[in-house]
Amino acid sequence: MFAGLFAAFAPYRLIASIIAVAALFGGTYIYAQHRQYQADSAAYAAQTLAISQAASKALQAANDKAAAVEQSLQSTKDQLEIQNAQSKKAIDAALAVNRKLATGAGLRDPGSRTACSGTVSKDTGSTGIDTATTTEPARLSDTAAEFLLTFAYDADQVAAYAQTCHDWAMSVTGK
Repeated sequence: MFAGLFAAFAPYRLIASIIAVAALFGGTYIYAQHRQYQADSAAYAAQTLAISQAASKALQAANDKAAAVEQSLQSTKDQLEIQNAQSKKAIDAALAVNRKLATGAGLRDPGSRTACSGTVSKDTGSTGIDTATTTEPARLSDTAAEFLLTFAYDADQVAAYAQTCHDWAMSVTGK
């Protein structure tokens, strides 16, 4: 029964055999490609894992270094803030002392002269004012004295702040 069936398809046996052999080689090739892909994927995954682990270690080291630098800068900042506060206290104390001195004796203007207080000299070589009759330098008004004290206080504060900034810059740059 099958003999007649095979006889009817005899001319196609050769073609069927060629197709079967081609399918076998094609399947073997595809299977080999699949195995190579799996091996390459495993190697790629291993390389990716190694790179990821190295990057993670480098990132952790950089984070540790950044934390140490941040802690150092915070310590320097704290020290400079304490130094600045001490400078401010010293400046405030100097202002208080200067105010006491200014209210007691007052601030004097050594360059002032009273207008026409001296006698005019008839000597041709003199300056025209008899220096023997000039008085002590004039005392500054309370408003002028307070202005000068406040101006000096402000200048001292600016100088202290500038010194703190300079110290900060030197500590950051390491000089």
